[in-house]
Order: sequence, then structure tokens, then C-alpha cells
Amino acid sequence: MANTSYGYGLQPLYHKGGEAPRTSSFPLKASYGTNIYKGQIVTWNITNGYLQANASTNPTKVVGVAATCFWTGKATQTTLQVWDGRDHVFQIQSDSATTTNTLAQVQMKNMAVTTPTAGSTLTHYSTMKLKWSSKTTSTKVLKVVGQVDSIEKRSTMDYVDLKVEFNFGVLYTELAHE
Repeated sequence: MANTSYGYGLQPLYHKGGEAPRTSSFPLKASYGTNIYKGQIVTWNITNGYLQANASTNPTKVVGVAATCFWTGKATQTTLQVWDGRDHVFQIQSDSATTTNTLAQVQMKNMAVTTPTAGSTLTHYSTMKLKWSSKTTSTKVLKVVGQVDSIEKRSTMDYVDLKVEFNFGVLYTELAHE
């Protein structure tokens, strides 16, 4: 059976220190007006000092991945829980639509993401995927470090689930965590 195309953004697999995934709390702008989906990359607005939804396929100033969602109708929400980008390995689905792709084509390659601001209004999850055609050795936001083991998924089919980590050069590391 073929793999199903179902983007779910970035989901944490494990903390690089061997512990379970953990979050930190970051401030949101009081009148922030953009939805942030669970599993979406979040960046730091260095000019104004707050967390924001990423809108780029190859972002910089990355803080990590939204562990909770922010809906513009929640006027009282002032912080967002984030899985720190530098400390976790994440899972993401590739956007590939051919049946000849293999892990060897992308292992340790750097890749961008597709539709960084898209998400489900029903589940509040990001629908972002890894952009298969962006594989390169030059700096991109994510680096493939393996394939997610799954009984239902095949490794040489469409829409492979991959293990990724953020490239250090895109991370914003000058923040104190709460």
C-alpha cells in the first residue's frame, strides 16, 4: 500500500540528550494577529522581542516548533509552548510524489519546507512538509538524519516520514528560557 499524503508539520521524536521531548515558554506580542499551528516552525522577531509564526520556506532566527497552537481569537494567551529547535530530533513527512525515492537520496542533506503557514482549522496542526526537491548540501532550515521506522510506511514510496534536526546556523540562540 502506498504512503498517504498527510502533512502534520514537525513532531518531536526525542530530545538529543536522551530524555523525552520538553518545552519552554516564550512570549507572544499582546496583539499578535496570526494563527500559529502545532508543529509549525516559530521564529524570533528580534526588532520587537516576541515569538512569531514562520512564513518562509527557509527561515532564520528559528526558536523551535510550536508545541501548542495559538488562535487569533484567544485574546488572553500571552505565551506559547515551544519544543526548542537545538535540542530535539523531529519527524516530518516529505512532499515527494514519486515512487522511486530512497533515504540515500536525502540522508544528511539539508532541506527547506513547503507551505510553512498552512494548517488545519479543524485539528490546529500545521500541514507543512519537507520539500523533497530542495535537497542540497548548502544551508537550509532542516537536515535529514534518518527515516522514521513504521510498520505501515515503506521507505521507497511517496511521502516518506523522515527524522530531521535544525541546522545550527538558522537557530536563534540568544534567548533565555522560562
